[in-house]
Amino acid sequence: MRVGDCSRCGKRADYNTPWVDGEGKLLCDRCGKLEDAIPVGATPLQGVEQRLNDAGQYAFVPKWCKGGVIAWGKEEPDTLKCRTTFAWVKGGMIAVPLTEAERLEHPIKVIGTLIAERDFGLHRCTGCGRKIVTEEIAGYPLFAGLNCAECWLKHLQHLEEERQTGRVCRSCNQPYSACCC
Repeated sequence: MRVGDCSRCGKRADYNTPWVDGEGKLLCDRCGKLEDAIPVGATPLQGVEQRLNDAGQYAFVPKWCKGGVIAWGKEEPDTLKCRTTFAWVKGGMIAVPLTEAERLEHPIKVIGTLIAERDFGLHRCTGCGRKIVTEEIAGYPLFAGLNCAECWLKHLQHLEEERQTGRVCRSCNQPYSACCC
């Protein structure tokens, strides 16, 4: 049985990760990732499966979203920790490397940290994890990243190496690390 329609936009919510707020309202993936999807102070949205379970209820997944920040969790014995080495900001458009300590935290706490950094004007370089201000962003490599000047230079050098060694896409002639085909 499909999960239902978004309580915000009214469209089908059974794609990517639908979200449920603290009041049990269903949001589609798009509406759930919006910066203003839930009020300040409210708990993050929790992800659910795209279909209801056999009992006709939401099947929750260990994924949370608030203010455009998304973090996955992984069930461990007696605890819930972040599942991956990255979280996502801007509704999943930019990957954010997590520290070792953050990987041991509950995803909701990680979301709070990343929202505070964003509100303070900080970003994390996807390459090295260093916190930088907007003016220090040197570039945006493909597939959800942003780089400080040092990592951007490494990225450009890597692209040039791919060009020189012939590792380029046959369709667009771009290095594989810069190809969107």
